[in-house]
Amino acid sequence: ALIFFVLLLVGIYQFLSIRQLVIIQKRYPRMVIVEAAAAAFLCLVTFPLWYNYYLQVDIFGGDDSGIYYVGIVLICLNNHFIVNLEACRIWLMSFRLHYLNSVKNQEWKSEIDCEFA
Repeated sequence: ALIFFVLLLVGIYQFLSIRQLVIIQKRYPRMVIVEAAAAAFLCLVTFPLWYNYYLQVDIFGGDDSGIYYVGIVLICLNNHFIVNLEACRIWLMSFRLHYLNSVKNQEWKSEIDCEFA
């Protein structure tokens, strides 16, 4: 999980270095950063809690089944959050493209049909 976190940090750094490009700004870069933060939480907090049970490491002392269930719940919530956020971002980009296409078509229709305008 730590290797994935380091790779995630490298990806975030490279993404932030090209954030000023117009093509990146039109694709909701804040949502990408929030997704990356959720993935970092997954790597640093959730996976270690979950793996603690499977590796049978006695970090907290006593029965670790509660920590296992907390890890499972956090994994499910975090994964759903990341997938829903990405789906929302893709839907917003699609909506913007459809809106621009609609505006372009209305301008075109107004030029050839005087009743439309």
